[in-house]
Amino acid sequence: MGILFYFYVSGYFEKGRNPNQRVEVLNDGDRSLVLKQSYDGHYRVSGLINGHPVVFFIDTGSSDIALNEELANEIGLRKGHQGKAYTANGVTEQWSTVIDEINIGGLVMDDVRASILPNMDDEVLLGMDYLRHFHWRQEQGELVLTPIQ
Repeated sequence: MGILFYFYVSGYFEKGRNPNQRVEVLNDGDRSLVLKQSYDGHYRVSGLINGHPVVFFIDTGSSDIALNEELANEIGLRKGHQGKAYTANGVTEQWSTVIDEINIGGLVMDDVRASILPNMDDEVLLGMDYLRHFHWRQEQGELVLTPIQ
């Protein structure tokens, strides 16, 4: 019983807990970003899309950057080409879009392709289209992202 109380108090059961609400680029010459692992074993990080605060879910199994339709409308993203997305939850419709700016810990990327999916969670999937611009390694519960020069 005591261990369950500890997990409850420590926030272990909180869905989507994000230990990376405030991240900064390391001043190591490489401008590396270090993310701590969430309680569920995934990596999440707070950032900005076109100046709007969001939580990114690092997803190496996804090729795309994807966000839900409500958030896309709130940010003012335009729907482009409509198509089908093949997700872990099945097939759904999607629209292409372009994000003017993604900012995570001061690392800024402009004109980023993304997809809008109508029934997605609030977290923004940050897939390989973004991660391919970084060398990344995981060690001791941390994910280190270093921009490719």
